[in-house]
Amino acid sequence: MTNAQGSSTSSLKLLLLCCFLSAGIFMMTKGSPVSLLPIGLYTLGIVLSVALKRPRPDQDILLGFLILSFFVDDISEVAWGRTVDTWTEEAGALLFKSYGLTGMEVFAIVMAACLALSQFPRLFRDWYRIGLLNVTTVGFGVFIASLIAGVFGVFDGGKVNTMFIQIRFLHCLPLWVFIGFVVWRDRDFSNKALKWSTIMLVLKSIQAVFVYYTHYELYKQHEEYLVDHYFSGFAVIALVVLLMTLIRDKRFIMRLLCLASISFVSLAYLFNDRRTSYVGLAFALALLPVLMPFRIIRRFAIRGTLAIAGAVLFTMITWHMPAPLGFIGNLYRSFGTETGYEEPSYRDLENANLLHAVTSRPMTGIGYGKEFDEVFPMPDISYVYERYRMIPHNLFLASWAFGGPLTIAALSLLFAAMIATAGKLFQKAREPDLLLLGLVSLFYFLQYLTYTFGDLGFQIQRNQMMAGLLFGACFRIQAELTRETKAQERFR
Repeated sequence: MTNAQGSSTSSLKLLLLCCFLSAGIFMMTKGSPVSLLPIGLYTLGIVLSVALKRPRPDQDILLGFLILSFFVDDISEVAWGRTVDTWTEEAGALLFKSYGLTGMEVFAIVMAACLALSQFPRLFRDWYRIGLLNVTTVGFGVFIASLIAGVFGVFDGGKVNTMFIQIRFLHCLPLWVFIGFVVWRDRDFSNKALKWSTIMLVLKSIQAVFVYYTHYELYKQHEEYLVDHYFSGFAVIALVVLLMTLIRDKRFIMRLLCLASISFVSLAYLFNDRRTSYVGLAFALALLPVLMPFRIIRRFAIRGTLAIAGAVLFTMITWHMPAPLGFIGNLYRSFGTETGYEEPSYRDLENANLLHAVTSRPMTGIGYGKEFDEVFPMPDISYVYERYRMIPHNLFLASWAFGGPLTIAALSLLFAAMIATAGKLFQKAREPDLLLLGLVSLFYFLQYLTYTFGDLGFQIQRNQMMAGLLFGACFRIQAELTRETKAQERFR
């Protein structure tokens, strides 16, 4: 009893000390989010002490981090616009703001290192048999190719600082692929991860709808988006999970809850108004019938036909309406009009300059560490994005322009492997939870692809986290299923 009381007293004293430290930092820095660090570290210590006593601590730790990363906002992406501040945005500084390293990077590096040191020696043979080297090689490809192009660019007159800015976060994706492969290893965790991610995205959508209606005129007239650029990609994950739950779960209360959640997520998705996400969603829906198993097509043929007919009718009725209801017609009319209808858009000029860089060095690329030349003068957007000539929007063209054929080949291989792996799992899975994982991954990877083409998506930390985890998970689970099938055939 004495030891327990002593331990409890020590924890309370430590908590009070952390509170005083946080208060002191808050006063000295005039409200910096860094003031949350002592309390955050204390909370992390308590969470780790509990998680490490559980039978699967790595899965509990990753699940907790997933929940946290969706609950707080990516402050580096100007969450909620330039005038609205929320406490979830302030808290997001601990994960997304760089203090030399960001919290996302620290977690990825530390967890990958711990997994490698604790599990690699005894599990390497099993991991090797199911393709660890294959998936990590694909994951590391873009980082290695970009690093080679960066060294070339620096020796060719580029700046080291510029090179590091351009490839700053590319090391994170392979770490998340490794973590996904090792930790997202079974059906139970897949169900938990998708469920809790969806719950957090529903809560974030409720927050988004509340913020939208309490600042209606601001978002209607001035702000470019509601939550952030990439929230729409995650909202699609939630919508896929909710729709599948609505179909599978026959309980009235669950269906009611799903319908309410779908309403909030759909509103937040429309209010966020990211046309890049709309294109990715359209690609996923077009690809879906090609990959869908025949048994599912036969089961849902009538409902699918009605859904398509309803979507066509909705598009026709709302084509000339203003957003958000008329988002499809507005989306179609908005492409290519950033600088007006009578002249090339900003993206046209940016892509033309990148293509010029490609043609000037087709075999090597111009090398990272440089800015592309404005052969075709563009509007100056440095007041909102000062790195616009270092990291342009179209990262596919940028990879070719800066990194040459090697980098664009590595990036193309990565996306081809992601989409093929997700599609294969979706097509061959016989269990609902694994089919859902393949479906969610397919939708997310195509969102990730369109964001990489049009909106810097490959550079964003949370995008890399979700893409890497899903890729590693799909690859491992598919390999495990293949091995199980072969074992059954061998012993029949």
